[in-house]
Amino acid sequence: MNPLKQRPKSGAFTLVELLVVIAIIGILAALVLPTLSNAKKKTTEIVCLNNLKQLGIAMHTYLHDNSDKLPYAGLKMMIVTRTASREMTWDSLLNNYIGGTMTEDQLWNPVASASLATGLAVLKCPSDPTPRPEDLPPPLPVKRRSYAMPEYMDSRGKLFTGEVAPWPPSPDSQTGVGLNLTPISPFWNKAEDSVGDGSIAHPRPSHQAAIKATILPEPAKTILLTERFHVHNLMGVYERHVIPNAEAHMASGEAPTAYQKPYFYPPANSIHGGRFNYLMVDSHVELLFPTKTTSDLGLARGMWSIKAGD
Repeated sequence: MNPLKQRPKSGAFTLVELLVVIAIIGILAALVLPTLSNAKKKTTEIVCLNNLKQLGIAMHTYLHDNSDKLPYAGLKMMIVTRTASREMTWDSLLNNYIGGTMTEDQLWNPVASASLATGLAVLKCPSDPTPRPEDLPPPLPVKRRSYAMPEYMDSRGKLFTGEVAPWPPSPDSQTGVGLNLTPISPFWNKAEDSVGDGSIAHPRPSHQAAIKATILPEPAKTILLTERFHVHNLMGVYERHVIPNAEAHMASGEAPTAYQKPYFYPPANSIHGGRFNYLMVDSHVELLFPTKTTSDLGLARGMWSIKAGD
């Protein structure tokens, strides 16, 4: 036997080799993971943008079928109990245009009909991280809605600033396009209450005044829908279905406790890199920083207003 003959090496890694391999894998992961993360964020931006494009098509089909009237932001008749409410929001009016199958009566009572409703993916932005409301425990379903209409006025006929809203809507209205109407609104059409033709139990939205798309001076620069992530923004529910101004993207003006867990609002820079998607009245969609949509984040100005040049 030759004493100088070397023994063959085993197939195992030495400690040094193993550490080198781990270091290389760590470097590669550090290079690849940010790229994958950015790709995921870009994908959610595109899905959200496509959601709003689909909603834009539905809006214009609704316009065609309703004498060029924009959908109401919300109509609310009464609340006797949570399961006997009569309310309808813009997404309720679009339900059958975006793949929903609910009847008119089911749409008027979203709480009682929650278990019958099909959650519509087009109404939820994939970047929306909002949790389940505490007052809606399992097994009750949560049908998330991530979008809202810029508010024209509240149910009392007032702007979010407390001033009386201009009436009727005109090209000079310095408000959003989302009308809220209830029987306590000063502009409510009393013919709505006629038994047999329309009543609190069986309302007829067609009796109420609505904003016509033809009065809008700058449809390409007027927001029709945008993102509003909130724990109470739920399909068909008359709450957070409107958004007053760009500050509401970040929840300014809300009660502080509304955004403590589980009532929280995500940081603006976590949503599409600080930008939001905006569907305009002419159906095109833009991804913009809020500061690009208005001269004053706290008021209905610029793209948030019907009025041109403000």
